Amino acid sequence: MFADVSSDIILYGHNHCRNICKGDKFYINVGALGCPAQDKNLARAGIIKIENGNAEVQTMDVEYDVNSVIHLIDEINYPDSDNIKKFFYGIW
Repeated sequence: MFADVSSDIILYGHNHCRNICKGDKFYINVGALGCPAQDKNLARAGIIKIENGNAEVQTMDVEYDVNSVIHLIDEINYPDSDNIKKFFYGIW
C-alpha cells in the first residue's frame, strides 16, 4: 500500500487496533482516539518524538468515562448520533 511513498515515517489509521512497525520505514498506527478499547474505557493515542534523525513513539492509553460521552452525544443532539453510537460504542 505504501510502496510508492518516499517518506521514512508513515502515519496511518482507520484500523482501531494499535500497530507500530519499524523496518525500512516506520509505520505508525496508534489506534483509535475516540473509540474505546474492547471491554475497556480507553482512548489510544501516541506522541512521536524525532530527535537527531531518530524517531520514537510513546503510546498512551487514557481512561475515560464512555457513559458520560454517550450522554453528551444525546444531550447535544450530535449529528448522526445513532450511527456514531452504533459503530463506535456498539449501542444498537
